Amino acid sequence: MSAVSEQHVTTVEAADFPLPADGLLAQLTLTNNSKRPTTLGPQGLENLRSALERATQRAQAGEIHALAITGTEPWFLAGADLDFMGKVTGREQAEELARAGHETFQLLADMPVPTFAFISGAALGGGFELALHCDYRVITDGKAPLALPEVSLGIIPGWGGCWLLPRLIGIAAATEVIVTNPLRNNRQLRAAQAEEMGIVDGVLPAADFPRQARGWAGEVLSGQREAKRRDVEPLEKWEEVLTAARRSLDKRLGGAAPAPYRALDLLQAARDSARPDGFAAENAALGDLIVTDEFRASLYAFNLVNQAGKRTLDPAKTEPAPVMQAGIVGAGLMASQLARVLAEKLQIDVVMRDIDSERVAAGLSQIEKELASDVKRGRLSTQAAQAIQNRVRGTTEIADFANCQLIIEAVTEKMDIKRAVFRELEEVVDQATILATNTSALSITEMSDHLENPERVIGLHFFNPVARMPLVEVVQTPHTNAVTLATALSVVQSLRKSGVVVTDAPGFVVNRLLLRFLAEIFAVADQGVPLETIEAAARPMGLPMSPFALLDLVGPAVAEYVLESLHKNLGPRYKLSRGLRRIVSEELPVVDADQPGGLSKPLRAAFGGETASATGVGAKADNGEAAEILSQIQVALADEVSRMLNEEIVAGAEEIDLCMVLGAGWPLFLGGITPYLRRVGALAAS
Repeated sequence: MSAVSEQHVTTVEAADFPLPADGLLAQLTLTNNSKRPTTLGPQGLENLRSALERATQRAQAGEIHALAITGTEPWFLAGADLDFMGKVTGREQAEELARAGHETFQLLADMPVPTFAFISGAALGGGFELALHCDYRVITDGKAPLALPEVSLGIIPGWGGCWLLPRLIGIAAATEVIVTNPLRNNRQLRAAQAEEMGIVDGVLPAADFPRQARGWAGEVLSGQREAKRRDVEPLEKWEEVLTAARRSLDKRLGGAAPAPYRALDLLQAARDSARPDGFAAENAALGDLIVTDEFRASLYAFNLVNQAGKRTLDPAKTEPAPVMQAGIVGAGLMASQLARVLAEKLQIDVVMRDIDSERVAAGLSQIEKELASDVKRGRLSTQAAQAIQNRVRGTTEIADFANCQLIIEAVTEKMDIKRAVFRELEEVVDQATILATNTSALSITEMSDHLENPERVIGLHFFNPVARMPLVEVVQTPHTNAVTLATALSVVQSLRKSGVVVTDAPGFVVNRLLLRFLAEIFAVADQGVPLETIEAAARPMGLPMSPFALLDLVGPAVAEYVLESLHKNLGPRYKLSRGLRRIVSEELPVVDADQPGGLSKPLRAAFGGETASATGVGAKADNGEAAEILSQIQVALADEVSRMLNEEIVAGAEEIDLCMVLGAGWPLFLGGITPYLRRVGALAAS
C-alpha cells in the first residue's frame, strides 16, 4: 500500500525506562510534532509497525521486560487518517488498509512481554482499538474522551474493535459503545465511565501522567497491584441483546444507513468466531462500506463540522471590539444558560436583569444548580464552579447595564416587548454597545428599526441547551455594521461554538427547515393518517428522534407560535394545523406517560385518529403510504432549501448543511441535508 503525499504522517519515538524490580520498560510515543491530532495513514501504520517489530525483537532477546504505548497530550491517537480514506477509490484498496491495521496492531497483541496503553488523551476510533490490543490500559483523568465513532461516519470499527470489545466488557456494553453512542450525536466516554465499564484498568491524575503510568505498570509487573477484570454476560445472552438492538435500530433508522446494521452483524459473528475470522470479517465490512455513498456523504459532513469553528471568523471584515462585561436581559431558563456560558467561557463579569427580584433569584439559583450538577459529574472543580457563579450578578435595575459592551436580550418572544427592551437599553448604554437578540423567529430588522443606532443590533440565536449545542446562527440585518458582526463572531468563537452568518429572514435556517418538515407531518396527521405510518415515513431519514418526539421536545405551544409566524411571513406552504391547535388550546400531552416512547391517546384524537384514541393502540404502518409521505417531505424540504439559496439567506449550501448538523442533529451518515436531498432526487444537482 503506497502512501500519498497529502497524508499527515505520525511517527513513533522510543525510549527505555528502568522498572522498580529490575528490567526495562520500552515506551513508544505516537507523535506528529504538530498541534494536529495524531492519525494513522499508510505511512503512519508502517512507522508503527517498524517500531513494534523492533520491540518484539528486543523482547525476544530479553532486552526489555514490558512495552507501553502512549501519545502526546491532548491525544493518544485519533484513529485512521480520514483524509486518506476519503481518497480510497476501490474495495481492494479499502480492504488493504483494514488488513494493514490489523497486522500492525496484532504485533502489539502478540508481544512476548506484558503490554500497557498509557492513554494520555483522546482515544478515538483506531486509537481506541490500538489500546484494546494491550494487556493493560490506564487513562489520564484530564480531557481524554474515548469513542468508536465509525458508525456515525458510515463505516465500522475495522481494526479489531468489533471482535475485541465485547470480549472485554460484554456484548451489551460493547453494543452501546459501537452502535448506540455514535448515533447519539457521537457520545463519548469519560475516564471514569471507561473505568466503570471495564475498558480501562485505572484512572491516574493528569499531572505527570507518563511517570505515574510507568509507576502503575511497575506495580502490576511486581505483583503489588492486580488489575480488575469485569464479569461479562455469558455467550447465551448475546442473541437476546443483539435482537433487542436490531429492533431498536429499526425503530430509529428503518434501514436508513448500512453501517450500524453491519456492526451488529460483526458483533453477532464475534461470539463464535476465532480472532483471525473476526478480523477478516472486519476487513470485508470495511471494504464494502468505504466505497458506499453513505461514507462519502459522512466524510463531507464530518469535514464540514471539523472545520466549522475555524470558519466562524471568515465573514468578519474588520477587527472585533473588546467585550469586558456582558449583560443578559431576562432571568429565565435560556437567559440563565446564556449568563453561565458567557461567564465560564469568556471569563468576564455578567449582569443578568429581570423585572423583579424573585425572577432574578430564580435565575441565579438555576445557574447554581447547573454548576453543582457539573461538579458532581466531574466536569468542573468546586473552585471553578464558584468562580463562574461569582462572575454573574443579578439585578432589577436596567441602569446596571451601563458598563456592558455586549447585551443579549432573552425575554418573551413578543415583538412589542423586545422593541421596548431595546429602546430602554439605548437610553442607558454607550453608543458602541452591541445589542443582540436570541429570538428564534422574529424579524430583527423590525425589532431595531426604531433605534437611533440600529447598526449595532444583531441576532445571536443560541440553541437549547446552550452549554452543549454547538451552533449559533449569527443574524445580520441590512443595518448591521462590520464591527458588530466581527465582534459577534469573535464572541461565538470564544465560546467554542460555531457561528453561521444568516440573513435576517423568517425562521433563519434551522427553524425554517424544521417547521417546514413538521408542517408536512401535521398536514398528513390532520387527514387522519395513522401516526405509526407517519413515523414510519420519517424513519428512513435517520433523524435523532421521531417527528412527535421532536414536537414534545420543542413544546407544542412554541411549535405553533413559530409555525404561525412562518405561515404569516412565508405563505401557505407552512400549513396551519387543526390538530396542533387543539393540542395547544387543550394542553394535551404528546407522549404517553405510562409507555416510554409511546404517543398519547389525546394526541391521536387531536389528529383525527378516532379508532386509535378509543383503543390506545396505533394502527399498523402502511408501508406504501409511508413511502409517499416520505417523498412528500423530501420534496418540501428541497423546495425550502432551494428558496433559501435563491434568497441568499446564507453564503451557500454548506452553511445550510452545517446548521442542520449542528443545530438540528442531522445525522453525519446522511452527509448534510443538501447531499441527502440530491441523492434521493428531490433536489437538483448543483
